Amino acid sequence: MAENKQDLGFGIDTKRKTKRLINPDGSFNVKKKGNHFDIRDTYLALILAPWLNFLIFILVSLIAINMLFTCISILIGTENIIGITAENHLNEFLETLYFSFQTFTTVGYGQLAPTGNLMSTVAALESMTGLVSFAVVTGLIYGRFSRPSTRLLYSNNFLIAPYKEGMSLQFRIANSRMSTLLELDANVNLQITEHINGKYHRNYYPLKLELNKITFFPLNWTIVHKIDDKSPLFNLKESEILNKDLELLILIKGFDDTFGQVVHSRYSYTEDDLVWNAKFKIPYETIENGDVIFNINQIHDFDKLNS
Repeated sequence: MAENKQDLGFGIDTKRKTKRLINPDGSFNVKKKGNHFDIRDTYLALILAPWLNFLIFILVSLIAINMLFTCISILIGTENIIGITAENHLNEFLETLYFSFQTFTTVGYGQLAPTGNLMSTVAALESMTGLVSFAVVTGLIYGRFSRPSTRLLYSNNFLIAPYKEGMSLQFRIANSRMSTLLELDANVNLQITEHINGKYHRNYYPLKLELNKITFFPLNWTIVHKIDDKSPLFNLKESEILNKDLELLILIKGFDDTFGQVVHSRYSYTEDDLVWNAKFKIPYETIENGDVIFNINQIHDFDKLNS
C-alpha cells in the first residue's frame, strides 16, 4: 500500500459524508462563514467574477451613479440647466438624465449646460466621479485580461487500462487555449473516505506517475499511474473500486509562455467517472504534407476492451 499522507488541507475526520473536495471547475467545495466585508476585497471579487456578472455590475453601477446625480439635479431645479425644454415631468427627467451622462462622460455636446454655482458644483463633482469611475473600470478590465490563467481540458473519464503486462489508472489533458504551456508538472493524489466508529475518515495517497513532468505541451498528455503492489488500487476489482468513496485530486502546474508566469489548474474525478478496461484513442494524425492535426475534442474518446 502506498504511503498515506495525513492531510492535503481538506481535513481528515468529519461527522457527515461530504461532497467532492474539488469541483470540476477547479474550485474547492468549501463555503466560508463568518467573513467580514473588507472594501479591499472588492477588487479581488470583481477580478474573479464571471464576465457576465462583472459587466452587469459595471453597467448597473454606472446607471445608479447617473440616476443619483439626476435626482440631485432635479432637486436643485432643472431651470439651472440651460437647454432643458421638456413640457412634462417624464421628458424633464429624461433630459436631466442625458445631461448627467454627458457630464459624467465629459462629452459635453453643448446643448445642455449648468448655470448657477450650486448646479455647476454638482456638475464638477459628477465630472470628477466619471473620470475616477472610468479609470477604475479600465484598471479592472486590464486586470481581468492580464491575469494569467489556464484552460486545461480534462478527459471526461479516467480509465483503468492495460499497461505493461498489468493495469494502470489513466486520464488525459490538453491545452484548449492558443497560448503555449511549457514544463508541466502533475501531482495526483487519491482520497478514499472510510466510515469508522460513526465518523468519516479521509485517507490520502500520493499516486506515483510514470511521467510526472513534460517539457513541451503541443498535444495531449496522458497521465498514467501504474497499479502495482505499492498502489492503493492494487488487486482491487471494478466492483470494489466503484463501492469506495474515492476522489482523484489533481494539480497541474506549468509555465505560460504568453504571460511569462507560472499557472495552476485543479480538477478531480470521482468513482462515477471511472471506465474499466478501456483504452484512449489517439486524437491526432499526420497528413500527407507532414502536418500534425490534433482534434482536441477527441481526448475524451476511448475504446472498451474485451474482458
